Amino acid sequence: MSRKQLLAASLLTAISACTSHRPGSAPAGPGATTAIAERVSFLAAEVAASRARLDSALLEVHRRSGDTATSSLARSRQSRTAAMSLDSAHRANLAELLWTVNASTSGTITDNARFPVEAAPTPLIRGFTDGENWMMQSPMIHEIGKNSPYVVIVPRGFVTDLASIPQPLQILRGRRTNTDRYVTAAIVHDYLYWRQDCTRAQADNIMAIALMESGMSSLERTLVIEGVRRFGQSAWDGNRRARQTGLIRTVAPPHDLVPPTGTWAEYREWLRTTRAKEGFEYRVQESVCAIADSVRIPG
Repeated sequence: MSRKQLLAASLLTAISACTSHRPGSAPAGPGATTAIAERVSFLAAEVAASRARLDSALLEVHRRSGDTATSSLARSRQSRTAAMSLDSAHRANLAELLWTVNASTSGTITDNARFPVEAAPTPLIRGFTDGENWMMQSPMIHEIGKNSPYVVIVPRGFVTDLASIPQPLQILRGRRTNTDRYVTAAIVHDYLYWRQDCTRAQADNIMAIALMESGMSSLERTLVIEGVRRFGQSAWDGNRRARQTGLIRTVAPPHDLVPPTGTWAEYREWLRTTRAKEGFEYRVQESVCAIADSVRIPG
């Protein structure tokens, strides 16, 4: 993968791309080119602003995670509602920016179709061309139990490969539609295995609780949970080694968009060689880990 292709993942490259035209097409006039560039610049600023507001709300949710006081729980619910609303606005801004960039570079700007926007709290993920890795394009708040104070926040830019799922169950990775509730549990599990704030047993239990809440059948749930418990150690150890060697798995702006070509392994190596910053990760609170000492839905 060339450096130019990799840089296509960033907004800066996307903005500059709007001033070019496709080979064989008629070049846009100076006025049109300026208007497009100004539009993209405005949308990029909107994306950055909505992202900042969302990040601020998420920090408040994270601060109250695990606090069981009645007053704190009420404020936590308010913060989560606000964060979901801000997430929806951020997703819409991002979709509009990507649509504008795509339309301007293909010479097909219209006022009609837009990129689809998955509604929060559905995970907003985009896949690498390797078909095995997906990047979070918007953060995800996972609540353990109904109306509980226990949450795990998976950040924007986190790359999930579902590697904590044992090999005999890898067929489930094909069910990677954003609406699949299993995928939500798997993403949370991957993040817990990456962060390792909780013990491995607690991480497995949090996934088990999520699968129970998702409505997965008892038989399928048992297969997944027992498989993870028996065969997940290699993924746990691999993540620990990766962290010790300085590899990142959460990508910081402006590189937290999936490039149009190339695998995650190639992109990760490029991030390492260019000394790209690691994205912000939310530590899982000790009280959140503690409620997963057993497989029991809190509340």
